[in-house]
Amino acid sequence: MVGDVNDCQPSAHPLTERPDGTHAVKITLPVGQCHGLRYPAHDDHRLDEDSADAQDGRDSRLDT
Repeated sequence: MVGDVNDCQPSAHPLTERPDGTHAVKITLPVGQCHGLRYPAHDDHRLDEDSADAQDGRDSRLDT
């Protein structure tokens, strides 16, 4: 996961594989802010967060 909470550094919050084969990361975000994030994939593609509050064309946006 990369975004404004980790200066877009994937190694700061790596996804871990769950027993069912999906991947997840758990982080604590400051309250009262809007945070941008995305999930890097292969060949410069990115995946959006399905439960995000909004999409801005580049990032998924989460309001805390």
